[in-house]
Amino acid sequence: MALVSTVPFAFVVKKDFPAKTLKEFAAYAKANPNKINNATNGQGSMVHLLGEMIATGLDVKMAQIHYKGAAPAMADLMGGNVDSNVEALTNAVPNVNAGQYRALAVLSAERQPLMPNVPTFRELGYPDIVGETWYGVFAPAGTPQAVVNKLSAAMRKITSSPDFIDNMRKLGNEAKSGSPADLLKTTQDQSKVWSGLIKRLNISLQ
Repeated sequence: MALVSTVPFAFVVKKDFPAKTLKEFAAYAKANPNKINNATNGQGSMVHLLGEMIATGLDVKMAQIHYKGAAPAMADLMGGNVDSNVEALTNAVPNVNAGQYRALAVLSAERQPLMPNVPTFRELGYPDIVGETWYGVFAPAGTPQAVVNKLSAAMRKITSSPDFIDNMRKLGNEAKSGSPADLLKTTQDQSKVWSGLIKRLNISLQ
């Protein structure tokens, strides 16, 4: 029925990683193929797909190290046991601000207010490295159109309100508001992006 919010991500590296910028990271990765250990939340997870998108977009080879969830992956990054990770801004911002690790770029189309000094991959010359997760509200198949229209209008009123937008921003998320057609287009577009990557790299679930 309607989009609710998107979840931006940041590409982060351990605090003593030799590369200080994304350009330096790409050069280091090309000189050391498969020697960079990139943590994921599990094989086939969104974080895994985003990590593969980064490797493909930078034209480098990284070893994807799969964990059972975000917490152990983040812990090993803090401990210096892995080199990099893709993290939701909700998790990344406090740890980056505390110096636990460093952010090289964000995967959103625009810079993020919570990380205003961190560039996007797009502005650094990688327009295809754009990815995020999103939340939407769906109705069961066969729901009368009049009901869908009424619920969608109510959702748009909520998601476009200043309070909702502000609360999403505090969480590191971005409020979204749109029609059922917008939600359908987002679903179809995202399906094409990720199914193409999954097929090309032959990624399977654990």
